[in-house]
Amino acid sequence: MEKLEEEVVVQQKQQQQQQPDKNNIINNNNDNNKEIITWDVAEYGGYLFDKKLKAHNPLNHQMPLQYHHSQSTPHIPSSLSSSTTSIKKPLASLSDDESGGSSASTPHSSNTPRKQFSFDDHCALIIANQKLPKKLVDFFWDKCSVKICADGGANRLYSLGTKINQSSRWIPDYIKGDLDSLHEGVSDFFSKKGSTIVLDSSQDTSDLQKCFELIIDLEKGSGIKYKKIFILGGLGGSFSHEFANVNTLFDHPDRKIILASKDNLAWLLSPTYHHNIICRSETKCSLIPLSSKASEVKTSGLKWNLVKQSLNFGELISTSNVSLDNKVCVETSNPLIFIVDINP
Repeated sequence: MEKLEEEVVVQQKQQQQQQPDKNNIINNNNDNNKEIITWDVAEYGGYLFDKKLKAHNPLNHQMPLQYHHSQSTPHIPSSLSSSTTSIKKPLASLSDDESGGSSASTPHSSNTPRKQFSFDDHCALIIANQKLPKKLVDFFWDKCSVKICADGGANRLYSLGTKINQSSRWIPDYIKGDLDSLHEGVSDFFSKKGSTIVLDSSQDTSDLQKCFELIIDLEKGSGIKYKKIFILGGLGGSFSHEFANVNTLFDHPDRKIILASKDNLAWLLSPTYHHNIICRSETKCSLIPLSSKASEVKTSGLKWNLVKQSLNFGELISTSNVSLDNKVCVETSNPLIFIVDINP
């Protein structure tokens, strides 16, 4: 009888040793269950405006003086053909080079060298209707195999080109939205240059959400999965539009979507993953619990680390934190918006 009782005690001790310590649940998930996802601030243009150090561009390419629209426009799914609109508008608002007069741009040539993309490095660029820094447009343009303007974003892109007397420098593959903001002359100019204009009159989705629907259609038609989606002009400007853009991150929590402006980068940290953020030391960043309370957040590599602490509006949120080294690690029980200051 005593021997049997001793065996039971031993079994109970073994079971207790096998059970995880509740205080270490996040750590155990990181080690055993959570996939690691890496974010690279430099790759997203995070140091282009750094006044102390030379701007970092992973492509290390020099932009030529003349730019031409690629003829390798992504396949247009048949589902878009019925909603594609070719809007013929007067050219009174266009300059001489757009209306067929003298041009500062070289005529389109199919022999122009173009960046080739492998199957697994395709990225998409969406241009939102916000002021566009030329440096960021140049940085992202050749990184992305498809470029889409969200309605009035086409006006911004056209204006930027005309400002430097190179209207044909950036020609989007698609312009999509309810088209209430798209200027007539801009629509005519880009359609003549080969852009596909897609009208979606639904008022239940934002122009940015409409662009994501287009990306999904393109992926279905081509078999390509865009590994990153950059939204240029996704931050700043109208506060309500900014919230609508951030909401799009929550529509697609398992995708790498980066909102970019001249001041900030932002993306969603999903609780599904362990996040490694590659950055320079002294990079200013914030962790914002926008959708709900993050009951347990753990970080490393920050000046003010979180050790299984909660973040919540009306309580603690982590703003203007600073990286100490070249990597910040984050685990969270609930979604967080990670924000980087790129123009401090």
